[in-house]
This record gives sequence, structure tokens and C-alpha cells, in this order.
Amino acid sequence: MCKSIYILLILFTTLSANPLSAKGGVNNEFYRLFKFYKKDAMKNGMLWQKLAIIDKSKDLTPKNRLLLKQMQADLLLQANLPLISATYASDAIKLAPSPTASYNNPAWSILHKVSKLRPIQYILEDLALSIKLGGRYPHDFGNDWNYIIAGALMNKGYPDKAIRFFNRMNMTSRYFMPSKYQMGIAYYEKGDTKKALANLKSILLPSTSENSPLDDGEIYTLKNHANMALGRIYYENKQFLTSARYYRRVEKDSPSYYDALFEQAWSLFMSGNPKHALGSLYGASSPYFEEVYNPEAKVLESTIYFWLCRYDDSRNSLADFAENYVEAIGSIDRYLKGRTLTPKKAYQLFENLVSGVSSESLGIPRKVLNTIATKDSMLLVRDQLATVMSEADRLLKYGVLGSKYQLKIPLTRIMKGKKELQETLGKSLITELQNERNHYERLYSQSQFLYLELLMSEKEQLLGRELHASSKVDEVSDYDDIRGWGLNTQHWKSEKKGEFWWDEIGFHVVDIEPKCVQ
Repeated sequence: MCKSIYILLILFTTLSANPLSAKGGVNNEFYRLFKFYKKDAMKNGMLWQKLAIIDKSKDLTPKNRLLLKQMQADLLLQANLPLISATYASDAIKLAPSPTASYNNPAWSILHKVSKLRPIQYILEDLALSIKLGGRYPHDFGNDWNYIIAGALMNKGYPDKAIRFFNRMNMTSRYFMPSKYQMGIAYYEKGDTKKALANLKSILLPSTSENSPLDDGEIYTLKNHANMALGRIYYENKQFLTSARYYRRVEKDSPSYYDALFEQAWSLFMSGNPKHALGSLYGASSPYFEEVYNPEAKVLESTIYFWLCRYDDSRNSLADFAENYVEAIGSIDRYLKGRTLTPKKAYQLFENLVSGVSSESLGIPRKVLNTIATKDSMLLVRDQLATVMSEADRLLKYGVLGSKYQLKIPLTRIMKGKKELQETLGKSLITELQNERNHYERLYSQSQFLYLELLMSEKEQLLGRELHASSKVDEVSDYDDIRGWGLNTQHWKSEKKGEFWWDEIGFHVVDIEPKCVQ
């Protein structure tokens, strides 16, 4: 007898000491089926079919219905339908008078197992907000449940309450490192930079990785996220070289690498290293990133050339900005203004993107949408949605353990989750489109101001003077290493030479001299 069936047998006798006396023939039939289940004497597909019929009855006692949901969750997990199994297990727990009572252990075990296989944070957080545990931890989850509660509170807009639960995580918990990251972001948003830095840096400590039960890939991803966050926080606090140092720790195979490469250009420029900043931009403009949409890169490039008094180069960069991005952003503006964009319509736009519809049919260049679709706000929802859609297809194709009888209820459950995730994805896409338009409008204003400055500076230079001379760069060092940085941080490669090698991306130095009038 398998362990789960054995547990359910014990629980059945606990829940109903005399099941045969339960009112209604449906309860007697349920007990008969349970006896087949505990003996493994009926094909599971047929058992699912009969349990699905009983599930429709209103005469089943509350205790028997709770057990029914647990049995169905177990069968769904056997059928390789973990997401639907998790929803049934969650339903069982919500039905229980005491969520942490031992008779709920099978349901908690299923949720814990599925949480390691699939992204079901949204199911767990919904459950966390729906039940009261009275200070006790659920079976199998233990201390990890604090992370689930904290995530639910963060999503509801209660960061202070969430931090209290994040702080309860044990160092050996699989959620310890994610908790430190979430606390780092929460503290920074609250304005407590010191605590934000401390939590994010703790992720990078060797002892944290050594004690974590996460696999190497998960640890690797969290470290890259932490380095990105640290780079941004130090930049906001005007510690530009420190900022660049953390950006440079983001690994090249990370999805965040392009952002780290581009943002370090700002850090290097603001720290007084324009050659290295231009080198970073040179790498960011390589063919490796030709599908990335980033109008800010050309505005930054123009700004660097302007402060080096290389006005022709600055004007050329502005021309590239206008040529390559004005029409693209105009298409976003027209798209947003030309229709009432609902989450449903926005999701349809996303579906058209992934199905390969042309830019003309999309109404917005594919490069723009592809870049938006890889934003952090989109990736997690996309992952969850892809998992839900895959399971819905599997349910329709194979049924439950070979039975396609009475699939309406599980199909309704999975389709409900699919609809909610589609709406969330649509809302995220609308937000990112609006952010992109607003960001471009700021860049456009900067480019117009910069162009006027260029005209005035060129005029002054012809007269032997230099506009804003005291703040412009009239000399750059020929020394390619940045003072105070170790060799592991630097390793600058060759100067601009019109070719790209992957191992050199991020390590270029553009050998260029200022043209400011002395």
C-alpha cells in the first residue's frame, strides 16, 4: 500500500468513525469507493470517473467532501496534472475546520511537492490569505510558509507586515535567499538604503550558498539579481564606481546581462571614465543584442560625446536616435491613443507577438514588443501561464488517468487560472507600453535640449570659447585600468576595431580624446 493511501485510510477513520451511518446513499457509495482506493483494487481512471459523479452531489457530508478532494488531488498528481492537483489540495484545506489538523497532511504534502515542480506561488498565496493557522506551520512547509505569507502581503501592498514574515526565514530554508532579495527591494522602496544593501549583500556571501538547499542554477540566478539591484542602488546613491563594480559581476549568460552592460555605461560616465563608458555602449550595440530596443543608449552616447566636446559625434548619435526610434515610439503612442486598450486586447497583442505576426499587423515593431516581453514584470507571469496552458492541453488530450469522463470541473479550475494569468499579463503589457512611451518622451525632451546645447557650444567654440567649460572633460587618462579596481574586475580588452567577440563584450575601451578648447 503506498504511503499516501495509507495516510488517507487513517484519516478516513479519524474523520468519520462510522462512515456507513452517514446519511444518504451517496456517502455509502463514497465509502465503498474508498475501500477500493485503499486496496488499489480499481483502475484509477475508473475511480476518478466515479468520484467525479459523487463530487456533483450536494448530499456528501463536509468531512467526506474534504476527503474526496484529497483523493482527487492524489489521482490528479498521479495523472501528471500537478497544477490542477494543487488546486484540489488547496480546496480541501479551505474546507477543513482546522487547516493544520493532521487529516490535512496529504493535501499539504501535495502542495509542497508541486511547489518544487511548478510555479504555483499564486495558488499558495491565495490559500495563505484564505485560512488562519493560529501561529502553527502547515505540514511539510514548516518555516517556509512564512515566505508564502510574506509574498501575499507584498502583493497586497503591505511591505512592513511582509518584512516581519520574511525575517522569520531560517538560513537552511529554500526560501531564505529569495526572502533576502525581497527584503532588500522592500527596504529600498521604504527609503532604508542601509538595510536594503545588507540584505542584498547577504545573498552573495559564500556561507549563504553553502547552507542553501537550492540548486546551483537557482543560486546563480539570485546572485545575478542581487548584483543588478546593488548596482542600481549604488548608482542612485551616487557611488558610481561601486555601482559599476556590481554591474560587472552579472554573468554573461544571465538574462539581465544586457541591462547590466548598458547601465554600467552610465555608472562609468558619471564616475569620470568616458572611454570605458563608450566601450560599454560599443559592446551593447553589438550584433549579439540587435533585437534589443533601447533608445536611451544613443542619447547617452550623444551626451558623452557632448561633454568631450566632440560635437560632430554627438550630433551623429542624436541623428541615429531620431532615425531609429522616433517612428517606433510613434507607433506605441498611436496604438495607445487609437483604441481603448483592455487587458484582454493587450493579451491578444502578446499572443500575436509570440505566434509570429508581422510588425505591420501588430501595429508596433516586433523589436519593441520583444524587449518589453522580457521585462521582469512579464517573465514570471509568462512562465506561470505557459505551465497552465500546457497542463490544460494535456488534460484535454489524455483526460485523468485515461478517463475523459466528467472533466468539466478540473477543466473549469485550470481555465480560471489561465484567464486570471492572461489578464495579469495583459495589464503588465499595458503598463510597460505606457512606461516605454513616457520614457521616450523624457528622452526626446533631453535630446532636444542637448541639440540646442550643441548649437550654442559649436558657436562658442568658433569664437575660441567653450560653453560650460568648467564641467566639460578636457583630458582623459591613457591608462586603461580604473584606479582602485582589481584585475578580476577589469580585464579591459582591445579598443574599438569594428569586430566583436563574445569574450570581449563588456571589456572594450574606446580610445578617444576630448576636443574642448583650453
